[in-house]
Amino acid sequence: MTSDQWETVRANRPPYREDVPIDDEETNAAKAAKEQVKFKFIAAQIAENEKISVTNEQIGQHLAFLAQREGIPFEKMVERVRKNNAFNLISQQLLRQAVLDFLLKEAKSE
Repeated sequence: MTSDQWETVRANRPPYREDVPIDDEETNAAKAAKEQVKFKFIAAQIAENEKISVTNEQIGQHLAFLAQREGIPFEKMVERVRKNNAFNLISQQLLRQAVLDFLLKEAKSE
């Protein structure tokens, strides 16, 4: 690949890891997974320290959003989530988002 071609590819690729060559997707995926696991642990610690939690109401609102997005009744979405045992996953995702929101708010106030 020529230098110009490489620059074109690099400029148009998604923002993964700049230190990993584009043709090394396996390494890139492994590093991304490692970073995600680290963030999960850090986010859990921040949530605990800052007393950040997710309420059943927030989970319900998120399920209503998902149901609306997919064009299905709320009850059917709840049934799908229950069938796939995904309430915990949704709760964890909402908690991580709440931690990110907290961090952004703190960064802006400084």
